[in-house]
Amino acid sequence: MPGKCRKSCEKCELYQLCGGCSLFRRKMCLVNRCISEGIRVRDITISCKTCAYAFACVRSRSYSPPKADRLHELNSILESCNIVPPILKLPRFIPEISLEKPIRLKWNKLDVEAIIVTFSKTEGENIEKVRKENIHKLLNFNGPILLSTIMPDKLLTEDTFNLTLDLVRRGGFDGVVGWDMPVYIDSPKMTSIFNLITTTLFTVRYLKEEIPTIPLFKGSDLKEMDLHAQWLKKLGFKQVALHATEYVLDYKDEFARELYGGALLRIIRVIKAQPLVIGAMSPKSFPLVLYREYPEASFAGMSWLLLARKGHIYRGSDVISLENCVMECDCEACFGKSANEVSRSVEDLAEHNLVQFQNFIRGKDENEIRLYDAVLGRGTMAVVGDLHIGTNQSLWQLCLKKIEEIRPSYLILLGDTFDYVHGDPSLWEVTEFMNTLRKLKVEIIPVFGCSDSDWRELFETMQRLSFKRGPLRPQLLEPNTIVSEAVRNLLMLYTISKEKVKVKLANEKMIMFSHGNELGLKKKDDPKEIAEALLYNKEPGITYVIGHYHKSFFKPEEGIVLLGAWQTQTREEEEIDFNPDIMEVLLIKEDGKIELIRGE
Repeated sequence: MPGKCRKSCEKCELYQLCGGCSLFRRKMCLVNRCISEGIRVRDITISCKTCAYAFACVRSRSYSPPKADRLHELNSILESCNIVPPILKLPRFIPEISLEKPIRLKWNKLDVEAIIVTFSKTEGENIEKVRKENIHKLLNFNGPILLSTIMPDKLLTEDTFNLTLDLVRRGGFDGVVGWDMPVYIDSPKMTSIFNLITTTLFTVRYLKEEIPTIPLFKGSDLKEMDLHAQWLKKLGFKQVALHATEYVLDYKDEFARELYGGALLRIIRVIKAQPLVIGAMSPKSFPLVLYREYPEASFAGMSWLLLARKGHIYRGSDVISLENCVMECDCEACFGKSANEVSRSVEDLAEHNLVQFQNFIRGKDENEIRLYDAVLGRGTMAVVGDLHIGTNQSLWQLCLKKIEEIRPSYLILLGDTFDYVHGDPSLWEVTEFMNTLRKLKVEIIPVFGCSDSDWRELFETMQRLSFKRGPLRPQLLEPNTIVSEAVRNLLMLYTISKEKVKVKLANEKMIMFSHGNELGLKKKDDPKEIAEALLYNKEPGITYVIGHYHKSFFKPEEGIVLLGAWQTQTREEEEIDFNPDIMEVLLIKEDGKIELIRGE
C-alpha cells in the first residue's frame, strides 16, 4: 500500500466512509489515492475529461483530497490531547443577534441569560465598535455572550478564523461556537471529509488559545456523524452545538428527521454532551417533541428578530403579519404599551416574539392578541367613498381639497376610488391623486369597491398607462419614470386594500368599514331598507359604515352610517331618476365622537 498510512484499508475509517465513484463501482482512499483491487483501468469506458463527476474525483487530479499530514495532525491531537474544555453555563433558550444589525432590549425583563452573536461580513462599523468598546457594552447585556462562526461559506477561511480570535480577545466575548465548515448532504464525499477534518482542527486551535469553545457537530450522513462524534468525544467536549437548519428541520421529511434525530442522539449518547441546537427558535419549526425528550438541550435562533424586522409576530404556533394592521396584546412584553407603539417598533415586536416563544414551548396559555386595521389614539380619521376617478362626473379634486383642510391622521377610502368599469383613469389623474395624498402625509387605509376590485381591469389600466399605442417592445427600452411611479402607486394601493377594515376608537368602540355592495341591494332602495339589511347580522357594539349606494344615512347611535359619493349624477342614475348625495366626509375624532360633514 503506497504512502505512510499505518492502517490497512479494511480498518481505515476514511476508506470505509468513501463511497467512491458509483459510476465505475470502485472505492478510492482519500489519503493515499488507492484504488480497490479487482478494477482494471481498461475496464473504464469513459475518460476523466468527459466525466461529469471529475471535479470531485481523486483520479482526475482536478480535485485535491485531504492531505495525509492533515489527518496525521488530527490523529496525533486525538491520541495526545490533554486539554480539558471548559464548560459554559447554557440556559434553555439563547437568542441570536447579528453584529451587522445589533439590537438593545430589556434583557433582564425578558429572562435572557445568554446571547449568541453572528456576523456575515469581515469589515464594518460594528466590528470596530466591538474591538474598541466591548460587545457587552454594545448590546447592553452583562450575561455570557458567545461568538458564532456560522456564516457564509465564502468567509470560512484562515483569515476569518484569525478575525474571530481577535474579536474574542479584544471584544470581550465569553466563548465561541465553532469552527464551522460546509458539510452538506449534496456535497462530494471527499469535500465533506476534508471539511470535517478542518473544522475539528480549527476547533482545537480555539482550545489551545484558552477560549471557551462549543464545537459544531457536523456530518452529511450517519457514518460521518459517527466519525465526528468519536473525535469530539476523544477531545473531551461536554457541550456540543448542532446547526439545525443544515439538517432541514422538517419532520414531514423522513430523511431529514433521521439526520436531525441521529445527530442529537450522537451528541447525547455517544459524545455524552449537552446539545445546543442553533436555528430553532420559531414556533413553526421548533421541535417540540425533541424539546420535551431532551430536557438537557439548549436552543438558539434568530427567527424572533428577523420576523420582527419584517413586521411579523408570534401568536401561539402561528406567525402573523402586521404589515397592514396593528395589534393589542397583554403579554409581559406588550403590557402597558399602546397598539400603535408596539406594532410599529422593531424592538417591541422582537420582545413580544421572545416572550411568545418562551410561553409557547413552556405550554402557557396563549395571550389574547387582538388585531385591528387601525387604532385611533391621537388625531382625526376622515372617511370618503366612491370617488370614481376616471369618470367625467368625479369630484376627486374637490375631495382632496377638503381633506387638505381637515388634515386628518388617517384617511379611509371606502371603495370605488378609481373606476375601471365605467371610467378610464388617465396618467395625470393617477399621478396627481397619489402625489397629493403623499404631500398630505396621511396614512391611507383603502377598501375594495365594486368598480375597482377586478384585478384584470386594474392590470389592463396599468398596461394602458405604461405602453403607447403600437409595438410594445421598443417601449421597454424607453422607461418613463412618471409612468413607472403611477403604475407602482396603483399597484401598491390595491395591494393593501381590504374587503373590510376594522378600527378601534379611543373610547373602546369599534367601527367596521366596507364598500356595501355585498348586501346585494339597489341604489333606488330606501336608505332605511339598506340600514335594516346592514343591521340584520350586525355584531353588538360595532358601528358599520358603508358607501356604494351614494346615499346619506347617519344614525351612529344605531350603529349605521351610509356615505354619499364624490361623483355627480351619471347617465345611468339619470335614467332611473336617482339623485346621489355628494361631497360627504365622515370625521371620527380621537375622543370617539363621529361627525358627518354633508356636501353643499
